[in-house]
Amino acid sequence: MSIFIGGTGSANELEDYEEGSWTPTIASGSGSLSVHKATYTKIGRAVFIQFYFGINGTGSNSYNAVFTGLPFAVQGNGWTAAQVNTGLSNAGIHCRASQGSSQIDIKTTADNALTFAQLNGTWILSGIHYFTDS
Repeated sequence: MSIFIGGTGSANELEDYEEGSWTPTIASGSGSLSVHKATYTKIGRAVFIQFYFGINGTGSNSYNAVFTGLPFAVQGNGWTAAQVNTGLSNAGIHCRASQGSSQIDIKTTADNALTFAQLNGTWILSGIHYFTDS
């Protein structure tokens, strides 16, 4: 779909725009997600995602909280981070889109990892912006 910004000439044409949904999954170990919302908008190389999901059945999953399934891989030489709201009463939780991958890591203050066991029975809500190579 072509969109014109500021006029109808070819210099104002944006040729790469799409919207859709994506499917987050648990990267390692057991458990499931109850996805309430996982959407994206891609404009050129910029990708904006929103997500809200519950985390269930991960009480014995000691792996770090990493989710896969981003709609586009993060650019090879970049990363990004955003604040996350969760069902935990832990301040400073954030997510990081990992460079060259389709993953999001969930971290606490000082960039320490959270495990799925810690997040069991809670939820994650955030939005993040990143760039892709394509």
